[in-house]
Amino acid sequence: MVNISRRTLGLGALSLGLFPSVSFSSANTPDKALLLLADVSASIHNDNYLIQQKGMAEAFRDIYNINSLRGQSIAVHYNQWASDIAIPERTGWTILKTQSDYRAYADFLENYPRASAGNATAIHSALTYAKKMVMSFQGTLPSEFVIDISGDGIENNVPGISAHLYNVLGEYNKEIRDDVLNSSSDSNITINGIIIENGQSPPEPKVEDFYREYICGGNQSFVIAVNNFTEFKDAFRRKLVMELG
Repeated sequence: MVNISRRTLGLGALSLGLFPSVSFSSANTPDKALLLLADVSASIHNDNYLIQQKGMAEAFRDIYNINSLRGQSIAVHYNQWASDIAIPERTGWTILKTQSDYRAYADFLENYPRASAGNATAIHSALTYAKKMVMSFQGTLPSEFVIDISGDGIENNVPGISAHLYNVLGEYNKEIRDDVLNSSSDSNITINGIIIENGQSPPEPKVEDFYREYICGGNQSFVIAVNNFTEFKDAFRRKLVMELG
């Protein structure tokens, strides 16, 4: 895998082919693909960021013990977003098949450096990136392609749209989401969400409602909501079981 320095990747650059495509033949196509996209906007304080990464890491260390995963090949990719998408530490897909694969990837996640991707919450940048990753998956797509977006706020960074226009922001994201879901007829693409309410209160719209209506979709898609970051580990593990088990 390619390691490159951390910096923000503007959405316009996504069309430039900066990410290497990955080609899988019908003989070595992974059973599933899992794309993890995590919110690192200003509302995710550093201590919560560390809890988030540790929770993901521990979940990956545990998940291999599920019998249904034994022998499966999982292609996984992780990146972060805020005001924009970041360039990932690894630009390609990592194949997980053995227990040592899962443990190594857990270490990678736990020590993953926080990206400098701005302070705002641009969920549409994560969705646009997801479309790019689907399209760059050359060859035979896995039968199940799961996109996982985690965050603690609603969209607030679409140029030309006020952050207070909840429905307009939602419809903007929904259009991109639907484009992602329809980007391949060869794979069952699903977008799931894990959201952290993190002290949100009225009149701020609920993050869970925004994700359910405008972000997540596809066959058997779901949103898992937790009240705070201390609940994140168990929720993330439960999510992995539902997606991969």
